[in-house]
Amino acid sequence: MLDTVILIIKKEDIISLKFEKFGMTKGDLLSARGFKKWVNNPDSKEKAENGYMPRLTLIKRGLDISLKIEFSAPKMLFGNNVDELEEEEDFDTVITALKESLLKMGVLVAESKIKEATITSFHPSKNIVLTDGYTSSFAIKELAKVNLNRKLDFNETKFRNDGSSLQYYAKAHSLVIYDKIYDLPKPKSRAIDKDQTEKQLSLFDDARGLEKHLEILRMEVRLSQKKKMNLVLQKLGYQENPQFKDIFKKDLCQKIVKSYWDVMIADKGIFLFDTMSNPLRILQRAIKNNQRIRPKQAIYITGLEILCKDKGIRELRQTIDLIAKSKTWNRITKDIAKINAYDKDLNPHGFVKNIEKSLGTFESFRIKSYTLKQI
Repeated sequence: MLDTVILIIKKEDIISLKFEKFGMTKGDLLSARGFKKWVNNPDSKEKAENGYMPRLTLIKRGLDISLKIEFSAPKMLFGNNVDELEEEEDFDTVITALKESLLKMGVLVAESKIKEATITSFHPSKNIVLTDGYTSSFAIKELAKVNLNRKLDFNETKFRNDGSSLQYYAKAHSLVIYDKIYDLPKPKSRAIDKDQTEKQLSLFDDARGLEKHLEILRMEVRLSQKKKMNLVLQKLGYQENPQFKDIFKKDLCQKIVKSYWDVMIADKGIFLFDTMSNPLRILQRAIKNNQRIRPKQAIYITGLEILCKDKGIRELRQTIDLIAKSKTWNRITKDIAKINAYDKDLNPHGFVKNIEKSLGTFESFRIKSYTLKQI
């Protein structure tokens, strides 16, 4: 449901603060001019003693003083982010766990102030179990065929870690799709999750062999800047400038993740994941869906579908752009839309059905509810 969160708590809402934990004194805070920040991040010893802990930054900007708290909500509660949170039963527990962790780091703040803390960034996400023999790597390879950059104003795409992750980036937001099981043992330099916990790394110790049979595709939307976060919330009908209690909601997280998925596949993309690969059958389908189509156009539509499915729309466009103007691609895009309109005749791969079902129900995943027999 929800993973990383960044909260801002004003200095006046903090009951007490041990300045030495931030490597400074109260005098340093009062005498600082302009912009200044002090960091309090847990070291390896503190992590070993206390488990997962947040990252803290005390910020002074002019006369304004605030505390930035960055943490993974599920890791705060479970010690891992494979298990997912429940809105009603877990919110107060997360608040209590965060308050206790802050106290160990020298910060005393009331639970009510944590609930009402301003949000500047958060990452709604979903762990999706793939079935019927589908693997995360296969799903990611297929999803990489979508040309998503211009649809959502992303400026960079990364297909990395031997095809186990797909990342669409912009400074303000990003969409990350990756193999959650494959990512668990990866070193920090290569992992998508840069903050693996000891508990997370030993997650399958009590069910050895389960990780070899369980395929978890993780879909994560990272709203990294407040302006973009507010635009997304406003578009989906939610209030801007939310507090922590406002974003710890199943329906909100569900709508955000699903909105990115809908843009990814609904706009001329679903046919890419159709299981039909026989050129003659594709030609017959083109004729069936347009009885007045001319033979030359039918062959063109067939070739266009095959090319899109082969390496993806983005790579096809890059090739066409070498020999034609953008207006040419705009015309081709309209023809791609015609292929996508054959939705009644399309039979998408099973992983697409897994994703749509999971995003439709948005039921929390818990590793303890799975056994080898269920996979």
